[in-house]
Amino acid sequence: MRLDRSEIEARKLELERSYGPWTSHNLQLRDDLYTIRPGVTGGNEARLRRIVQMVTDLAGPIDRLRVLDLGALEGLFAVEFARRGASVVAIEGRRANFEKLRLAKDALELDDLELLVEDVRDLRLERHGQFDVVLCLGLLYHLDAPDVFALLSRMHEVCRRVVLIETRIALHALDPYDHSGRRYWGVFADEPPAETDPHSRDALWSSIGNPRSFHLTTSSLWNALADAGYSSVHECHLPPHVSERSVRVTVAAFTLARERILSVPALNEEQWARLPEQRTPFAVRAARSNALARLRVRVPRRIRSLTARVYGRLTR
Repeated sequence: MRLDRSEIEARKLELERSYGPWTSHNLQLRDDLYTIRPGVTGGNEARLRRIVQMVTDLAGPIDRLRVLDLGALEGLFAVEFARRGASVVAIEGRRANFEKLRLAKDALELDDLELLVEDVRDLRLERHGQFDVVLCLGLLYHLDAPDVFALLSRMHEVCRRVVLIETRIALHALDPYDHSGRRYWGVFADEPPAETDPHSRDALWSSIGNPRSFHLTTSSLWNALADAGYSSVHECHLPPHVSERSVRVTVAAFTLARERILSVPALNEEQWARLPEQRTPFAVRAARSNALARLRVRVPRRIRSLTARVYGRLTR
């Protein structure tokens, strides 16, 4: 049943009373009625333009695709692809975000948009099926190890063509992590503490259940994708994301078969070379010295978490 404008406005108001205002995704619900306000409100519109263009260029006509949106938040990407005719499954783990996404689904009458309140770590081929495109946007860097590696493998398993990953990366190889006989590098980071207001942006944009996350370096991200079986990985710079900083990357990771070489058959027997890590500057390593580490222990966790979140916003 089609909702009229007054019903949409009433549901939107009730959601804002229960869960707070929309924190990120500015969706047009009806004419000049938006989840935040009419017009462009921030950087997410540029992100959306980039992802839509990438999917069109890399996977073909959107109305022929089955798309999975992991950690869909308030639904900007899932709704856009559903409006374009794709069959979309959106998985979101927080009830506040899920209910806001459901309002958009109902207001826009998106019958081919399926919404699931689930943890993305429970992604399974036998439960969710296969997809032409998987979106993992602003999610991977909220997972701790080994979950980050497990999700890369499970996305490969459920995806027929291309996984789009937008993630924050570690600028320096400071923390090692061994997984399945391979060593990866990155930085362990604090997620917002459990007592954070559950309807605040910090909580709604953060992990679920894990107090820390593991940010891979670019080399370790490429190596992890290779180890998970992806056939090729391409980094996107256009369309531009004007607020993008050096700590984030947007990549297309293909799940197609790896081609065998005919002209040099011996090459097919060689393992792919692992990409080396960049040398960590001495000043950065010194900041991790034992003396500073002992000093850090004396700083309350709440203050350290607040500092990390402020730094994250400045570099987001």
